[in-house]
Amino acid sequence: FSLDITFNTDLFKESTIKKIFIHFGNLLESAVHNPMKPIKSLTIIGAEEQKALFQLGGINQYQHLAILNKTITGVFSEITSTLKDNLAIREGETTLTYEELDRQANIMARHLIKQGIKKGAIVACFIPKSKELLISLLAIMKAGGIYLPLDVNLPSNRLEYILNDSQCKICLVTNQQPNIKSITCAFLDFSEAVCDISINKLIDEAKPADIAYMIYTSGSTGMPKGVLLKHEGFVNMCFDQIRLFEVKNRDSVLWFASPSFDASLSEIFMALLSGATLIIPEKEDIVDTFNFEKLLEESKTTILTLPPVYLHQLQKSSLKNIKTLITAGEPPILEDVKELAGKLNYFNAYGPTETSVCATVFKIEPEFFASSREMPIGKPINGLGIVLLNENKELVAMGHKGEIAITGIGLAPSYWNKPELTAEKFT
Repeated sequence: FSLDITFNTDLFKESTIKKIFIHFGNLLESAVHNPMKPIKSLTIIGAEEQKALFQLGGINQYQHLAILNKTITGVFSEITSTLKDNLAIREGETTLTYEELDRQANIMARHLIKQGIKKGAIVACFIPKSKELLISLLAIMKAGGIYLPLDVNLPSNRLEYILNDSQCKICLVTNQQPNIKSITCAFLDFSEAVCDISINKLIDEAKPADIAYMIYTSGSTGMPKGVLLKHEGFVNMCFDQIRLFEVKNRDSVLWFASPSFDASLSEIFMALLSGATLIIPEKEDIVDTFNFEKLLEESKTTILTLPPVYLHQLQKSSLKNIKTLITAGEPPILEDVKELAGKLNYFNAYGPTETSVCATVFKIEPEFFASSREMPIGKPINGLGIVLLNENKELVAMGHKGEIAITGIGLAPSYWNKPELTAEKFT
């Protein structure tokens, strides 16, 4: 059996045609060895290409984990012990050092334990972006609980659904309580919880393999789903981000994202696990871009994560103090990338809720635009592996389209309370 291919050299490279030959040969070989298989189940990928795909996607490269056997709060305590006087947060005129923040989180953790919170319990937070929310987040994890953030601006029916679906026993509030009915959890006032200074004691009940937080998906493809993420996967992701984005303990990281998005956790702990300062803006600072630009200047923010559409509205001169800029959630806007790449470290990041925030990162260099207008999402972070699969969940060949499939330490173990969907998606 022989085959010749005639091709237009203006349209095709010889290497492309050779690849077609190889794929066709693999297809015939697959058919001979599996004569009863449907054609769609036959493979065009040979052993060498499969090996190359795995290598490209970081499969089985888990020896490159950024950090192992650590909890979020364990690393935070280590940072506190060495940089206790460093400024941990700045919210308007209010500041807290690492030692002060750790102390208040310990008080809150003890209070939660007195309220009956045990290891693995889900604790919701109906608290706006603030130092109170940050203290609550750390306290829940120190007590061994699972942090569940709620956006205070969500409609009441969405809040009611999440509170009931999560089966949480306690929801922390400040001066605002959700106006909803038919819920079983108790509302605990944050201000009462941090007054009992007699219970200030170092605590950290969590283990690396324990669930750290639960984030609900947006519900764009149906009802929102609770996704469970572990301490060890998040710590690995966070340390790899700190390395890639060159975050130092003298940097200032701005908290932009809504608490209900996992990107907020990336921003928070990019600061708190590196000894840097977390800048907490007021709601008005986000809504008004003029106020936001002023905040960037006054806070001397150096590390910034933004949605591309929001970045597009800003005067680029307001970014003069920014050392590292990350955009995520949607493709970067080419006009902004061309203006900023080279003037600062610009990264395009990607990650679904089902992974510990960030799955892939691409550093955009100015020379990139000489050869391409498509914006890659980059390669997987350390500890993760990625391949592209077809509808039969089989590898697609290089240059072909497929669905992103992710594996590794940062992958969620399951959806909350949805065994059938978990079995379908987490294969």
